Amino acid sequence: MLSVLGPPPGSSNDETVTEQRNGLQTGMFFHIEERQAWLRSHTHTIVFDRDPDFARFARDPTGRIKRMLRIWLAEYRGTKRHLLVYLGTVTFCAMGPSPGDLRRIFRFASKAAVEAGQAPGPLRERLSEIVRRYAGEAYTKAK
Repeated sequence: MLSVLGPPPGSSNDETVTEQRNGLQTGMFFHIEERQAWLRSHTHTIVFDRDPDFARFARDPTGRIKRMLRIWLAEYRGTKRHLLVYLGTVTFCAMGPSPGDLRRIFRFASKAAVEAGQAPGPLRERLSEIVRRYAGEAYTKAK
């Protein structure tokens, strides 16, 4: 059984599936929260964007900004949004999205689709489109 979670704090985007496609139920969508963290590897220092000092650290050239996407599978029940399952976080580094993170979220997406009585293929296809778009934006902005 999928658990219902409260909405996460912070900024978010909802990627809604607006039509019936290959067995994917209308109304299911991905709730996506973008996060950033400044990190300096040699001192193991990480400052998340929620921290009041993030703006000061973000200008410090001794570290770098890492972009992350936190992804949930959600659906509408009446007029309320219900987060069904947390799929995971995808981190973006200089070489692209973390392969381990991608494997994990796609595995969890497949499992969540099956538990919800849906075909996993269309859900994974939509998630792939979303991650590709975010990855393209991450590297376009970085240039």
